[in-house]
Amino acid sequence: MTNRASDEMDVLQLVRHLDQLLAKGVNLQEAISRLRASVPAAAQPGLNGLAQLAQGQFPADVGAAQMPELSALQGLIQAAHREGGNALAMLRALSQWRSPLQESLTQLTSEFKNLLGYVLSIASVTLVCLWLFVTKVFPQYEAFYSDYGAQLPELTRVTLDTGQMLAPMGYLLIPIVIWYVIQVQRLGRQLGQWQPLDRSFSVTPGLHRIKRQHTHTLFLLYAGLLVKSGLKGRAALSVAETLTACPRTSLPLSLAGHLELAEKTETLEDELTYQLQHLYSGFIQRLLSMRQRVTLISQTLLAIIVGWLVIAMYLPIFALGNAL
Repeated sequence: MTNRASDEMDVLQLVRHLDQLLAKGVNLQEAISRLRASVPAAAQPGLNGLAQLAQGQFPADVGAAQMPELSALQGLIQAAHREGGNALAMLRALSQWRSPLQESLTQLTSEFKNLLGYVLSIASVTLVCLWLFVTKVFPQYEAFYSDYGAQLPELTRVTLDTGQMLAPMGYLLIPIVIWYVIQVQRLGRQLGQWQPLDRSFSVTPGLHRIKRQHTHTLFLLYAGLLVKSGLKGRAALSVAETLTACPRTSLPLSLAGHLELAEKTETLEDELTYQLQHLYSGFIQRLLSMRQRVTLISQTLLAIIVGWLVIAMYLPIFALGNAL
C-alpha cells in the first residue's frame, strides 16, 4: 500500500473491511489474520486493538495507544464492555454512521464560521467608518468652526462626543474578538471528536446554544451506539446520561416523550437513529435561519450607522454659511 493509504487507514475503516470478510463466511480468526497480513504497519496497532475487542477483551490503552482516533470515545467503549455489550458491534454501527454525521458536522461548522465571518466583516467596516469620521473628519470640522467662533451642528457634535467617549472601548473589543474566533475554531475541532464540549462554551454568546444542542445530539449518538452494542434500552440511556452529563429531564419534552414511548414499545434503536438524523437536520435549518436574520440585522445596522455618519458629515457643510 502507498503511504497515503497508510495515513488514511483507521480503526473504523478496518471494521468495515472486517465486516466484509465476515459477510463472506470467513471466521473471525481467519479474517483478522488476513487483515494483519495486508494492512500497512501504521494500521497494525489499531488492528490489534480491534482483534482484542472482537474477542471480548478490553486492554486499558485500546482507546489511546492502539486507537488514537477513537480516544475521545474510550469512555463509551469501556462502558459498553463493562455493561456486557459488544464493543465491536458498536464500532460497526459507528463506521456506518460516521459519514453522514461528519457531513452534518462539516456543514454545521461551515455555516457557523460563514456567519461569524460575515458578522466580523460588517463589524469591521462599521468600526473603520466610525474611526475615520470621529478621528479624522469631524475634528477638522470642529477646528474650522472654532476658528470662526461657531459650534458644529448639534447632530455632528453629539456624534463626535459619543464617538470620542466610546473610542477607548474599541481597544477592549480586540481581545474579545480574538477570544471569540479562537472559541469558534475550538468548537469546530471538538464537534468532530464526538465528545462533550467544555464549560467555556456555556458562557460564550451564540455558542451556548450550540453546546446544548450538541449535548443532546451526543446523548442520542451514545445511546444509539450502546443499544447497537447489545445493551437494553434503560441501561443504554442511563449510561449515555452519565457519559454526556445530559439528564433526560434536560431534553426537549417532545424528544423525551418519543424516547420514553420507544423504550416501552422496544423500538428504541430505530427511534434513536431517527431522532439523531432529525436533530442534526433541524439544527442546521435553524442555523441557516439564524444566519438570514443576523445578515438582515447587520445590514440594517450598517446602513443606519453609515447613513447617520454621512448626514453628520454633510450638516457642517450645509451650515457653513451661518458660521462665516
